[in-house]
Amino acid sequence: LWECSGPINHCVIMNNVGSGDGAGISRCSGLISNCLIAQNRTSGDGGGIDVTACSGEIRNCTIADNSALKRGGGVYAWFDSQVTFNNCIIVNNRTHSYEEGREIYVDQDAYGRECALTVRYSDVEGGREGHVFIDPTCTMNWGLGNIDADPGFRDRAGGDYHISAASACFN
Repeated sequence: LWECSGPINHCVIMNNVGSGDGAGISRCSGLISNCLIAQNRTSGDGGGIDVTACSGEIRNCTIADNSALKRGGGVYAWFDSQVTFNNCIIVNNRTHSYEEGREIYVDQDAYGRECALTVRYSDVEGGREGHVFIDPTCTMNWGLGNIDADPGFRDRAGGDYHISAASACFN
């Protein structure tokens, strides 16, 4: 999905390969909800999702096991991004060039536009101080209810990213 407007609901975006940014979703605005974005990989930034120049909300989504050659294995943002992640699971993502920001990478906007992400009631591997990178010129609103816990996927190796009833993310 590239340069689209939501709503995007109840989708499985999986096993995509990109040569640019955002192998799963790139530059989409609006509401993205109840989606699985997993096992995507790119030679650019944002293996799972690139929210560059986007606004909107990503709600009830799982962003897992994605990879980027550069920055933001799970999520990459820059250039006037105004996105809220609400009740999401962002785990097990990786990068090959940068150790920091493998889950979420918010890059500077060289054009002076405000770039801000809000994360609330979400499970982010490593938490705010762990696998999240925020350029000092950008804003990260680390809201209420965020955790850093094993989401307890039923069968991650088999591609089943539903959470078990014992998961810290349940309810």
